[in-house]
Amino acid sequence: MLAMLGAFSSPAWAQSDEDRANARALADQGVQAFSEGRWQDTVDLFDRAEALIDAPTHLLYSARAHAKLHHYIKARELYLRITRQQLAPDAPKAFVKAQASAAQELKDVEPHIGQLTITVRGPDPKLAQVTLDGSAVHSALIGVARPIDPGEHQVHAQASGFSPQTKKITVEDAGKVSVTLELAAGAPTAVEAAAPGAGPPSKALPPSAGGVPATTKEAASASGPNTQRIAAYVAFGVGAVGLGVGTIFGLSSKNKRSQADDAFRQCGGATGCMNDDPLAEQVSSLDASARTQKTVSIVGFVAGGLGVGAGVALFVLSRRHDDAPASSWSITPRLGLGRAAITGTF
Repeated sequence: MLAMLGAFSSPAWAQSDEDRANARALADQGVQAFSEGRWQDTVDLFDRAEALIDAPTHLLYSARAHAKLHHYIKARELYLRITRQQLAPDAPKAFVKAQASAAQELKDVEPHIGQLTITVRGPDPKLAQVTLDGSAVHSALIGVARPIDPGEHQVHAQASGFSPQTKKITVEDAGKVSVTLELAAGAPTAVEAAAPGAGPPSKALPPSAGGVPATTKEAASASGPNTQRIAAYVAFGVGAVGLGVGTIFGLSSKNKRSQADDAFRQCGGATGCMNDDPLAEQVSSLDASARTQKTVSIVGFVAGGLGVGAGVALFVLSRRHDDAPASSWSITPRLGLGRAAITGTF
């Protein structure tokens, strides 16, 4: 049961289930944004979908939107990433078509990319801190031509012992621009962060006898070993039932997700499955059923984990009750997504 709990809470299971449904929903919204000319929204939606599931169709729409925004360098890198992917022999037709489209559209964005050469005079270029539109420029790129998108840009350079300098430039479509930043020797203004003042010392609560809160000791003395052992067995039973329910509904949810994926591929994938298609309605129904069963599964696993954890704690306490004073132990519960645990000293 514990091994099954670990398997269903793993990232791979989450990616094959909930992430696929969410990626499909984001891709549908991204296609709608692209058709309406909302390029930045298109980039954001498909980037989110790609973060969940890697798919050439996500990258293709993102590259197209970047090209519309004149972010030709980013678009080129996305197109190259698509063309270099090794597709499986049974890859969806939409993936194959996306790869072919990327190879063709790559030729349209490359001619727009310009070149910029940044030169720094005064300090050693390797010691200067150079930024382009607020982003750091590596010292290896100083003095050589680098690709740049057309438009207005701002170049800034500074170095210890030199006065900083900033210049604004305009790069035409496929233009070549050189800019030189001359840093004069001088003492730049140093901004020192004030050290935060020490706050008043916190008042520690007076410890009870033996260093353990009184409520803990009272609970330990009130519970005899037999009562704790019976409670431990009950907790183990609850935990086993919870883990069993979580396993059954988890397997059922996974099966529903698989059926939804098959129906989605038959419908035409992220770019071909329209809302008015009967298969699209079937995909939505299967996704909803899978999500419900996934929720029940998670609740079962959490309840089962808590039951097992409580059972272990009570069983250990019942065995130690006669051998150690009540003031010698402490328990701290730790709960998280898909897991439950306790830590403490006995």
